[in-house]
Amino acid sequence: MDTIASTIRQYFTLAIIAGGRYPLGMSVATLQQIGQDFPSWVALVQHGETVVITQAGKIVARLMPPEDVVAKIEPASAPVRWPDFAARRRAIFGHQMLPSGTAQALVNEDRGA
Repeated sequence: MDTIASTIRQYFTLAIIAGGRYPLGMSVATLQQIGQDFPSWVALVQHGETVVITQAGKIVARLMPPEDVVAKIEPASAPVRWPDFAARRRAIFGHQMLPSGTAQALVNEDRGA
């Protein structure tokens, strides 16, 4: 699995160098790299990753997992409901405010200044 992780890092770097032409979340490989280590690329696809194959800097193909594999990998989640932090703060401290400059004084004290 370490080789897969290092491969993913290498091709994200390639995608950044190439000017960000490749969507985030896709691995990028040249046709030569696919030929040299095809089983590793297939393993990425089996884990839900899309692999973009390039030749001379142009996309020539995409290896994509079947839709049912992607559906199993992506967790179904409900929308996140964040707590009302302002209401919690008011419940604990009321409407009390710190005097101006207090935060900076605390930072300075922590830094030993």
